[in-house]
Amino acid sequence: MTERQKQLLKNIVNQYIEKAQPVGSELLCEKIKPGVSSATIRSEMTELIGQGYLFQPHLSAGRMPSLKGFEYYVNHLLEQRDLSEYQKKSLTKIKKQEKQKRELMKSLAKKISSLTGQLSILAFANNDFYYTGLTNLFNQPEFQEPSAVYSISQIVDHLDKTMVKIFNLPKKQTHVLVGKKNPFGNYCSAILVHCPKYGLIGIIGPTRMQYNKNIALIDYTCKLLN
Repeated sequence: MTERQKQLLKNIVNQYIEKAQPVGSELLCEKIKPGVSSATIRSEMTELIGQGYLFQPHLSAGRMPSLKGFEYYVNHLLEQRDLSEYQKKSLTKIKKQEKQKRELMKSLAKKISSLTGQLSILAFANNDFYYTGLTNLFNQPEFQEPSAVYSISQIVDHLDKTMVKIFNLPKKQTHVLVGKKNPFGNYCSAILVHCPKYGLIGIIGPTRMQYNKNIALIDYTCKLLN
């Protein structure tokens, strides 16, 4: 992938995350460096479609990132982001208030779900887990489609089996599961981390989630616990 194609893919993913709509070449002309024509951008997008990073839902629409495109974005194009002071203070306040380990984890999960609009999950052991924020997840644009609702419902119904898989992930890193490595289906991605002495904490959201914001939230929460 050329540097211009990387820049295009990054902008398309960012715009799609923000708007949940296919992205057209006219908008991209404003984002890419001056001197790049709309025709050139369309040609580059055609190349990215051929490589499997984008797709076009129908002929008159803009382009959308594929699962492969999201995976490349997460692995190569994602920029780090810090939390706002409000987010840090709201999480720190919970840490100071809650004394019991289990209740602390649940309160933090509820706050994370509130801050992100996603599903927040905990695993204290392989078959000892907790989740909150399913309503938040169903409010996302992707889950207005019956097939998407069915998919996430199936995942929740069999969450015990999935939690066994993810609980055994390596414990010394933050895991971003998207694409083929993701056990939560094609409509969702997950960000997970093990917090020593506490358990696993994570976020499940649409593939169109704000990865940098959610990674920062999960990492900060784990550091707070430690």
